[in-house]
Amino acid sequence: MRELGYKRLFTRDMILRRLPETPRKRLDLQVAGERLDRETGGQWVADDLAKFTYRNPSVPGVVVDAVLIPQQVERVRRAAQGSVIHIHLTAPLHQLEARYASKRSGIEESGSYSDLLGSTTEANVDQLAKHADLVFDTDTTSLDDEIALVVKRIGQQASQERRR
Repeated sequence: MRELGYKRLFTRDMILRRLPETPRKRLDLQVAGERLDRETGGQWVADDLAKFTYRNPSVPGVVVDAVLIPQQVERVRRAAQGSVIHIHLTAPLHQLEARYASKRSGIEESGSYSDLLGSTTEANVDQLAKHADLVFDTDTTSLDDEIALVVKRIGQQASQERRR
């Protein structure tokens, strides 16, 4: 999406801006995100996205990495100035474990991906597929194919908006 000029916003960074005392550890970030979800009904992601788009009107699109509960998706859809395409990525557990083991994110990660599943939010993340416009199993779909399908969907939505 970088090729289209889209900017990527990380919910991790949103959490750290809102709750700067949060330790830069994956499990602590999960707890902080769940706190924000309880306090705002998931609205915090949409609010931060709205602030970003207001401050950056020339950016053609934004990728939010990552929404974790259906309420966040609903709030972003309601607050968005333009169209929203919710893309849900999935993979088999063994792939997620392998990817997580090699992850370098600038925060302290847990011992394994399975450690994260103690969080109700993380354990239920696959439920987001029901709310998604596009779902990709990254174990069976190439990144090039995923990007091509997303770009096609963006074009379709832009065409529909021009007809309105």
